[in-house]
Amino acid sequence: MAPVHLSTGLAPSFLTPGQISSGLVPNPVPATPYAPPTNKELKILFQPMFAEYLEPPRAERPDSPAQAVQ
Repeated sequence: MAPVHLSTGLAPSFLTPGQISSGLVPNPVPATPYAPPTNKELKILFQPMFAEYLEPPRAERPDSPAQAVQ
């Protein structure tokens, strides 16, 4: 029995030459290399946050009515 070849006349798309593209734009390489922040810069950045956390600002508390009646 002879093999049967069915053909539509079109070449499969995976054999067609071309460039594969995901549609994403690549990130450009930065002009200067990345330098992590120094300890001094980190201290300047986070010092106010830690100061408020370790010593919260004092809130003025009004006198309660029970104490004023005495």
